Amino acid sequence: MDRGIKETLKIKPILVDMQITVKDIIDHVKEAMQNAMEMRATKLVLYYVGHGHEEYGGWVTHWKDDGSTAGLKRDKFVHVHDILNAIESHEYDDLSVEITSESCFSGQICHQAKTWWEDLQDGERGFNSLRVLGSTYKGNKGVWGKYREFKSNYSSDNTN
Repeated sequence: MDRGIKETLKIKPILVDMQITVKDIIDHVKEAMQNAMEMRATKLVLYYVGHGHEEYGGWVTHWKDDGSTAGLKRDKFVHVHDILNAIESHEYDDLSVEITSESCFSGQICHQAKTWWEDLQDGERGFNSLRVLGSTYKGNKGVWGKYREFKSNYSSDNTN
């Protein structure tokens, strides 16, 4: 990437492992907001790739021994409301926010963010626009599960 573009965009990846806490992630979001305000940014982009909560689509920080997220305690995943409230608390009206989540059940966060946005009056929102993208429909797992299923049934190695 061209150095000038990278400096203009102020790209700062947040690498998350499965031992990070919800508070750590929210702290990173707050830091990104503070940086956006200091730089007079007009757009904040949050991009998540990882595991999604089966019921809420939230970003999973830990999972059960069986690999599922159903019934996971609230302190083990980041709900989209946590993220939106952290951003809104900074009251930076010139900012557009885009959240992309590539995870199973990520479509759920789109519905929850829409409800969050509609429940607030225009003057109560701490930023001017919101775009939320999910890689799956709210009740579905991700495309990778389908790909693996397809590949195992129809790969060139399969003699059937």
